[in-house]
Amino acid sequence: MRALGTLVVGAALAACTVQGSAPQRPPAPTVPLAGHDLCGDHVGVFFDTDEEMHRRAAAVAADDRVRQVYTETKEQAYVQFKEMFADDPHLVELASPEALPAGLQVLPLAGADVRALADDLRQEHPGARIEVFVRPPFVPGQPPCPPNGLWPTR
Repeated sequence: MRALGTLVVGAALAACTVQGSAPQRPPAPTVPLAGHDLCGDHVGVFFDTDEEMHRRAAAVAADDRVRQVYTETKEQAYVQFKEMFADDPHLVELASPEALPAGLQVLPLAGADVRALADDLRQEHPGARIEVFVRPPFVPGQPPCPPNGLWPTR
């Protein structure tokens, strides 16, 4: 009977521990950057290879300050580069996918400190190039950035 009582108390304590712990947030969604136009504060994390970018995307998405992670392969970056610099064919001719980095664009949750996030990503991903993009509150000639940090798709 004593063993049964110990078993019941142990089970009750285990149930309380599970119920009392804070739920863990699932990783942020990871989607291709193509078709998304970020305007809010975010962090760029750039790698030498597509493989490294894909391998590290899950770790970045697991950070509880991250709302969304956008991926861009070297080839996708090259397509974007050609579109951006279409008026300068000489520059486009000099570029290649191999010359561009694979990258993650990391959109933090509202209220997250984008600079602190970048500092932590530098520590967690040595060898990656980390850039902080902070949008000024007012940009002449442009509407305010929506709260979700993305321009509406056109």
